Amino acid sequence: MKTFLILGGIFVVIFACLVPLNRDLREYDTQKNGQLITAVVVDVPSCIGARVQHFIKFRFDSKIYSKRIGAPCDQYKVGQTLKLKHTPGTDLFLYVNETKESEFVSTGLLVVAGILFIIMGIKKK
Repeated sequence: MKTFLILGGIFVVIFACLVPLNRDLREYDTQKNGQLITAVVVDVPSCIGARVQHFIKFRFDSKIYSKRIGAPCDQYKVGQTLKLKHTPGTDLFLYVNETKESEFVSTGLLVVAGILFIIMGIKKK
């Protein structure tokens, strides 16, 4: 049990917090400093199922990108224009009202939980 707690805590800190941190920081930079762009919707999935993540495809700079749908599927139509925030040179696109602060809070809570697991594993006799 002691080894399980220590390894579990290390796993949470590394793979649930540190690995995605780089992308979260780039998304936060896009949120704060990104340019407002207009993209054209080229494909809307049929949204059947409640637990499935659906992705919309859009065209920007003659390239096709995909983004998780942030609203019900019936709000999107092929040919519709979307306002997104984008940092040139990246493939990151954020909706205008999308924020990343809550992800940093949840990542911080995961780090604390991982460290507590490690401490509990070390102190366990």
